[in-house]
Amino acid sequence: SVLPSELHTVLETATTMAGEHGLHLSWQADACAGVLQLRVESASAAGGEPPAALCDLAVPPAAVCALAREGLPQVLRFVPPLGPPLDALLDSPSGAAVVVARFPGTPAAVARAVDEARAVAHAHGGGALERLDATTTAACWTALTDFPATADLPPSQALLKVSVLPSELHTVLETATTMAGEHGLHLSWQADACAGVLYLRVGVAAATDGDPAPALGPGLRALQGMLANRWRNAVVLACAPELKADLPLWGADPPGLDVMRTIKRQFDPAGLLNPGRFVGGL
Repeated sequence: SVLPSELHTVLETATTMAGEHGLHLSWQADACAGVLQLRVESASAAGGEPPAALCDLAVPPAAVCALAREGLPQVLRFVPPLGPPLDALLDSPSGAAVVVARFPGTPAAVARAVDEARAVAHAHGGGALERLDATTTAACWTALTDFPATADLPPSQALLKVSVLPSELHTVLETATTMAGEHGLHLSWQADACAGVLYLRVGVAAATDGDPAPALGPGLRALQGMLANRWRNAVVLACAPELKADLPLWGADPPGLDVMRTIKRQFDPAGLLNPGRFVGGL
């Protein structure tokens, strides 16, 4: 786990060293969280230079925590409104969580990881892991990739990102779901169960006339304030501009904020450089 900006350097270094020692290296990375998973095996075991392979499995929610604890490849969850067609492809009841696990690497490494995942899921009562066909895989990963996008976010919605210990994801989600319901908000989400990163898309029904942002404001402020106070690392990635002034966009204020303010005043006494764009209104 490193700073996201260091992922490329870590990967280049690991690839070079693996080559120097005659090892085969496969990898997977979360570019937002700075998490890199490496699978290393001898070239002979990997069969020289085998082709890359991927396997995507639909995972019962009961097995997710066990798979994450075992360090098996990246696990992502999502729920509707990513679309009824996707629910039908995955044989998922509307509104139920669907989990997709991706296993990259050489064919032998992928087969071994899938066998391990199935054994772990079975041992923890998680049920069967079903392999997804190419059509379903493409639909799943397109939806997962598009979910955190903000370019077309309507003013009736906001996107939040919460980073916590993977073991706390379930608590964060339950708490956010309860509070969203109390404030009449619609909540959809996606999470990386290995990295502990949760994306929350919060919205209200778009008004037929006028600006829908004011209707979102009170509930969004309550939800973001609760998340920031309890888990600190809760960031508003996007929302209507008029809502930003009253939100802790970067989560809870970090330690040393007074020192940061002092340094900012030294370099920007007139407060001209992007005022209010960082933590604590800096």
